[in-house]
Amino acid sequence: AVVPGTPKDKAWQVVSPVGQVTFDRVAKLEKPKFVTNESDNRYVVEASIPLASLGLKITPGLRLKMDWGVLVSGPNGTEVLRREYWSNKATQIIADAPSEAELHPELWGHIRFHDEAANAHLDPTAAKVDKGLSELLNDLK
Repeated sequence: AVVPGTPKDKAWQVVSPVGQVTFDRVAKLEKPKFVTNESDNRYVVEASIPLASLGLKITPGLRLKMDWGVLVSGPNGTEVLRREYWSNKATQIIADAPSEAELHPELWGHIRFHDEAANAHLDPTAAKVDKGLSELLNDLK
């Protein structure tokens, strides 16, 4: 949200009758990769985002505060019915863009990177669901 030296005219702002939120930088990621694995009563979606595009350089032992989540849409995919996040459970607002965009790091969890070999790699040909990913997805229920 804060990038020192950003000119005010380059900032991104969202405004509603309820409030406003400003970010120094907002960028569309051009190359995220997604893999889905579906069965009769469930699906798993894996997303791979180049960490460099987020300005992150992972080193062994690095510990960061973070959160991630999904927006659950209606049957046509044209409306957001629910927001589900891994750590911040106070994310029920779905009708006010500034409130949805607001960051609350005091409600985030922590992630630790143990070593480079342990980092997950997205494999679009994989048929099985990684146990760690399953556990994270179960947290969303």
